[in-house]
Amino acid sequence: MKNLIKLLLVSLLVISSAVYSKPVQAKQEVNLYVSNTGVDTNDGLSTDSALATLAKASEIVNADTEGNTYIINVLSDLTMTKAARFYNHDVVICSENGYVVTRGETFETLSDVA
Repeated sequence: MKNLIKLLLVSLLVISSAVYSKPVQAKQEVNLYVSNTGVDTNDGLSTDSALATLAKASEIVNADTEGNTYIINVLSDLTMTKAARFYNHDVVICSENGYVVTRGETFETLSDVA
């Protein structure tokens, strides 16, 4: 009888842990693409749907609540007019062809409140 009760309790624990356990979602590496011919209303997930600015890429990254790692691929020379700040995410900005990102004359500055 004791063995039967033990078996039932163990079975109940196994079943309840299987039912109530939340699966752990693995962090992903997400590629975003930015080009001077892109459009900021695109999703940036392919070369054909590239974003126009690093500022828009930073909005997408900062909206991510999963903690994914982002690789931002620069597909052309870019002139920035807005700051691109990335918070609490691993981000790599790269260019395979040596494209340059420069600060434009109309760059909007930001100030941090201390």
